Amino acid sequence: MGISDNQINNLNQTALNLRRNIVKMIKIGEGGHLGGSFSCIEIITVLYFSVLQCNPQDPQWEDREREF
Repeated sequence: MGISDNQINNLNQTALNLRRNIVKMIKIGEGGHLGGSFSCIEIITVLYFSVLQCNPQDPQWEDREREF
């Protein structure tokens, strides 16, 4: 599986935006631990936005990734 420089840049930007959202959520909730969320955000970003077949607008999509 090849991934272009443009895709890498987009995934990096997505991971950065997700980190910002995590910080906002912890700040609003007045507590939390960033370590676990920040340590796996790149893996989750690549899987969700590049590897897995999913469609948040159609969670029952027939071709989605799922366990059997």
